[in-house]
Amino acid sequence: MSESKEGENESTVPASTGEQKQPLTRQKRIERWFEVITAIMLGVVALATAWSGYHIRQLAGKVNRQQSTLMLALCEMNQPFTRRRPGRSRCTTPASSTNG
Repeated sequence: MSESKEGENESTVPASTGEQKQPLTRQKRIERWFEVITAIMLGVVALATAWSGYHIRQLAGKVNRQQSTLMLALCEMNQPFTRRRPGRSRCTTPASSTNG
């Protein structure tokens, strides 16, 4: 046990013993900047993905409403040319029809 304590003490020697910090090599600086830029890029990609998902959802709702309006208009236009079925006297929107 005394060996592991000595090993720990050696690795956690404070910098106040007179040892200067070694300057980073060019390779280490490049690696650090690469990691920072990569993290920023990943953050931008995550935000772009969330933003596009939000817009797709809004667009899908708008398309569904337009499709419902179009189908209702087509139904009303075709009404004079179709026979009436019992229980279905008028065109209905999907929101107002009931599944029974």
